[in-house]
Amino acid sequence: MNITYISLEDIVPHSPVSIQVTKMCDAMMAEGHDVQLIAPAHGTREGLRGGELAQLMGLRHEIYPVYRALPPSHLGRAWYAMRGRLSSFGRIAYTRFGSCAAVCVYTGARTVFDLDALPRADSPADLILKRLLRNRSPRLRIAVITEALRRMVAERYPFADADKIIVAPDGVDPAQFDSAPVRDEARQILNLPGDKPIVGHIGSLSPTNGVETLAGLVSRMPDVHFLMVGDRGRGGGLDYLKEAARASGNLTAPGNVNQSEVPTWLSACDILLLANRILPGFENRNALYTSPMKLFEYMASGRPIVASDLSILREVLDDDTAVLVPSEDIGAWTEAIKGLLRDPNRGETLGAAARLRATERYSWRSRARTILDGIEP
Repeated sequence: MNITYISLEDIVPHSPVSIQVTKMCDAMMAEGHDVQLIAPAHGTREGLRGGELAQLMGLRHEIYPVYRALPPSHLGRAWYAMRGRLSSFGRIAYTRFGSCAAVCVYTGARTVFDLDALPRADSPADLILKRLLRNRSPRLRIAVITEALRRMVAERYPFADADKIIVAPDGVDPAQFDSAPVRDEARQILNLPGDKPIVGHIGSLSPTNGVETLAGLVSRMPDVHFLMVGDRGRGGGLDYLKEAARASGNLTAPGNVNQSEVPTWLSACDILLLANRILPGFENRNALYTSPMKLFEYMASGRPIVASDLSILREVLDDDTAVLVPSEDIGAWTEAIKGLLRDPNRGETLGAAARLRATERYSWRSRARTILDGIEP
């Protein structure tokens, strides 16, 4: 098929949205589709493309986005979406954004709307999605990243054909991890301690990503070295962790790394943590209905995972693939880590089962197949 992917987000390093967009384009190309990516221009700066983009994002194919100006107003966004639609004539239109989906559907395009969040009630995005679902256009296919999000869509929009919404979690390219260095080699490459167990976390250090839990572990376990990769600098999460590690110096925090480097950082670890929490007064989407890409990267790495026992994570994980503990119980987290360090054979069994599941169910290519299956070109 010929597919035009219309993105309203900049294609920049270290952005989870950029990774998801480019990985999906890469997967669709691997499935034999002709894919054109349209993305916002970065002012006068040349956008990422070709070999540079492939290297930064860990892609198999070189992608050459068409970069276009995206005016900040709603009218400007509508014009950007219409220009994307004009480029998609004779092609499938693919987008993560409701305004683009609406423009494409109402001008006659077969459209895939890849939905990763429930819009705020009564927002423009909510009104657009409500109209799209109410009209039940045969030209529109909607995919969501979790079963929890599909249920939330069905509850808010009871007139929708919820059974026709496709559930397609985010994914991983398992082949990226096939050539990752072994643990000791990875530690040498990254200049990490070779004489201590290393417990790792990747992603932003926010309250709902469990920064309080992570800080508690750092302060309680001075004989374990903690690796925190990828904090995007929101709030004081990193400072909080550094303070917890002040006495023992058991923390390495390299900041953002290129997506292509993630397998090496994960390979250096003995255990990986996914400490999502539900907190009052916060936007808890990452603990309620999102599909974190780092989860699938953890699984593909083959390292044992200790994760919060949340229903959203149990859509993917179970007791055969991870140690699941109450998100607020720091004692349970401590004991889970100690238990895996005492019994490395159990960790190897869990890691191998998780990698097999990631390979069989959660590759980007399988996600692309699930979403595009049966669409007429």
